[in-house]
Amino acid sequence: MKDAENIAVVGREIDAVSLTVLLKKNNMRHKVTLITDTELPGFFRSKLPLFLVDKISLKDLILYEKKFLEKILLIKIEKVDNLETLSLKKISSEYDRVYIASITTPSIKEDKFIHLSKPETAIKLKQLINKKNNAEINVYGDLWGIWIADVLSKNGYNVTLCISNDNFYQEYFDEEIWRIIVNESNLLFNTKRINPKETNSDIFIISGFELPLVKYPEKLPDNVITYGSSSFSKDILLGKNFFHLSENLSIIQARMSILRMLGFHTFGYTRFFLSKIGKFFIASIGYNKKTLENYNIKTSSTRIRIPILENGKYSEEDIVIKAVADKYSRRVLGFQIISSSILALSYAEYAYALLLLGNPLNNLQLLITAFIPGEKFFYNPINKVLNTLWTKTLEYG
Repeated sequence: MKDAENIAVVGREIDAVSLTVLLKKNNMRHKVTLITDTELPGFFRSKLPLFLVDKISLKDLILYEKKFLEKILLIKIEKVDNLETLSLKKISSEYDRVYIASITTPSIKEDKFIHLSKPETAIKLKQLINKKNNAEINVYGDLWGIWIADVLSKNGYNVTLCISNDNFYQEYFDEEIWRIIVNESNLLFNTKRINPKETNSDIFIISGFELPLVKYPEKLPDNVITYGSSSFSKDILLGKNFFHLSENLSIIQARMSILRMLGFHTFGYTRFFLSKIGKFFIASIGYNKKTLENYNIKTSSTRIRIPILENGKYSEEDIVIKAVADKYSRRVLGFQIISSSILALSYAEYAYALLLLGNPLNNLQLLITAFIPGEKFFYNPINKVLNTLWTKTLEYG
């Protein structure tokens, strides 16, 4: 790598701005240009639904103000009309290195559908919602549309989550886990399998029915690197390509891009889905049993349900965790987590870290347990499910 490069980052969301900041912090001599199509680059897409229902302001959508990026970090911001129509070949000829952050295109392209992809779209959608009293809102998104459907329905709107098929959840959740989510989450929106060309509704939102900007296996110039939802990603556990809309994962991929640019070895990444539905935080990390079986991998799995310990006392909230491993190698390949406690987010982070380590269940039995005599002891539920799963696999030798 040269001491200083002329680098372009193409994107609009937080993963694009995260990379531009990391590039400048690594080397202020880099000439970094952010090519975007929004006045609020670096916004959190997951916050757009909260803006629609007046929970946050436009300013709350972003982490870094444009003034800080331009005046302090000396990042050039170049605004274009539409990132989805840019010529990547032309851009690649103008810069030493080009990074393409999360950019998607709607899989349904009709005028009545609103692709909730940036703040400007959210502003128009908010005006439309406020204009139509008691509006019926259809969200086209399968699993990735749950978050906006949940936020809108909790704020009194009549919402239907439109799904492509009845098993839309099975890429990330097994049927038994999904049954718990549906039966116990107190969800307020409807779920219906709908043909978008036959539906009647006041407002049509696309948030999930999307495609990556770069279609697989499209060949890109050698100096163009994609990450986030702009292209398919390759999972480190099985080497399978997958498409995601996970903001959490896109930010990690931005960090990994800078580490690889600096020549460091990285673990890679795996699939990660996180949302809230009704009262539950739900997470799927790595693979679920159903998906592994589709890849002809023999599995062993187990599920636990135990109370959550908070402030030294067992609360009324509990946590459900399902873990799955390769039946014969005993390598752990996935977790599914459900809980009404926000501690579920910490356990999802822990589970993700364990998957990246790639250790078989035998090694994971050596995870240390921290305790102080006389203090309330609570066994980490992730460790507990791993111990249960290890015992179950002993029968296979």
